[in-house]
Amino acid sequence: MTARLAAARPGPSHKAQAPAHEARPAPPNPVWQRLATTPARVQRQPADDQEPPKMTVSGDAERKSPSGGVAISNGSLEWNLKYVGKDTTVTHDKGTQFNMVMGRDVLFEAGFTPTAGSTKCPTITFSQSVTPTVGGLWDPGPLLYTRSPTTNATMDVLYQDPAKPDTEPIYGAEPKPGGGLKASGSNVLSGSGPGAAAKATHSDAPYHQEIAPGKTAVRAFETAVICVETGETFGSIAWGYTKTGAGVVTLQGATSKDVRTTSASPGFETTRQAFYSGFFERSLSGFATGSATLTAAHKTQLDGIDVKDLTRMILVGANDNSGGPEAKADLSVKRAEAARDYLVKTRGVSKSIIRTEGHGVEAREPNPPGKDVPANRRVDVHTQRGAETPAPAVRRRRGSTSELKRILKQNPRKTVDEAVDMIVRLDGTTGRISMMDWDDLSVRLRAVDLWRRDDPTVPDLRTIYSGKLNQLNQRAQLQSTPVLVPRPGPGPTSLEDLQRQRADALRKLNEEAKELEEP
Repeated sequence: MTARLAAARPGPSHKAQAPAHEARPAPPNPVWQRLATTPARVQRQPADDQEPPKMTVSGDAERKSPSGGVAISNGSLEWNLKYVGKDTTVTHDKGTQFNMVMGRDVLFEAGFTPTAGSTKCPTITFSQSVTPTVGGLWDPGPLLYTRSPTTNATMDVLYQDPAKPDTEPIYGAEPKPGGGLKASGSNVLSGSGPGAAAKATHSDAPYHQEIAPGKTAVRAFETAVICVETGETFGSIAWGYTKTGAGVVTLQGATSKDVRTTSASPGFETTRQAFYSGFFERSLSGFATGSATLTAAHKTQLDGIDVKDLTRMILVGANDNSGGPEAKADLSVKRAEAARDYLVKTRGVSKSIIRTEGHGVEAREPNPPGKDVPANRRVDVHTQRGAETPAPAVRRRRGSTSELKRILKQNPRKTVDEAVDMIVRLDGTTGRISMMDWDDLSVRLRAVDLWRRDDPTVPDLRTIYSGKLNQLNQRAQLQSTPVLVPRPGPGPTSLEDLQRQRADALRKLNEEAKELEEP
């Protein structure tokens, strides 16, 4: 569907193993199912091995800041947005290995140079929000967890590996082992802190390959210069691009009039807070100044976590910006470790599934230098449940009860991503949708519904995509003049018998699904 999450931040080529064997084909469908799934006319459906159309640019091929940049709070902002138009390439190496280089639609680079003496911010970096749409559908699935319902945007973060997701709504930084943040990828941090560079830099190379004919991908970004320790925003720039199913790229924004010189847009902070509330289940705030000792309230919160069926926990400690003992980055690590030790000793959680981080001084709430802000002396808690393994080599019949059972054991973020991917793919087809595809989507929606009972952060896909789902459902209904297919072996001989058999099979499937939903 999109390579946004995986390819947003440029990196080296990836090597992966080619599959040792092909998945076994699905067993033959019953007659009623083949009757229901035979298309009334040929459908245009994107093929995984189909070459994307050759990319071209419409209008500007590059948009740059004026010489010397544009003055914003505490410094100057420079940028360059240019069309690249390179698709993902895969080259084989030694038969069983292949090298993958992710594609790029455009390349956006920015730099912020602080004015000498204008700010005492220790860590200046970039934070970025994104509002991507494809023909009216949000993409990709995992971003729905942290999308703001008021701005329809989310912080632009990576979720390529469930074991190592971004844990901060900051594009250019990542946690250091001993506490605090460091530059990520090709980015550079500036500020007044030790080792900070004279200029902060930012680079993003978004890419979107699978766009159905007649559809348009819209990628809208806001890139802001921020102070990590205070949460202050010095200014921002809006940029983006559109890309059609025919591969035509058009640059958007990235002009001087798209720069905000003293802050980000009104909804940017709302979007940033939506990341915290969507990614973290709870926050243990109010540690005593300079202390890593859990309070009674912290223990009560940890006691309230359902530890059954956990597959991973991420505990992120942070300090406020009051100075003194709170300035020590390792204190944030100790706070996370205190929460971990309590969960291991008191709740029986395996230490092997808990990952701890310390971000040092990182403002979740605005925190001017020297001010005591208890909400920033905290440990944020993220939980993951469900298997992260891919689908088994032996395929189960799509839409079957056994397939539903497997999906119910799967990480809900993966299930959400698969469901959104299917909605986008089916929306990009023409003609009638097969009942097999509709059942395949339905079991994922059903699994998402069940996950939502225990985890309110799981997005309500039926509400978010109600309009599209209604359209897809209508296209999946049995046509008044179905195409008959040869009947192998003994079985029903009339159309009425076939329709009755189909209805009985669907009724049985629904009954089995209801049994699975019962606690």
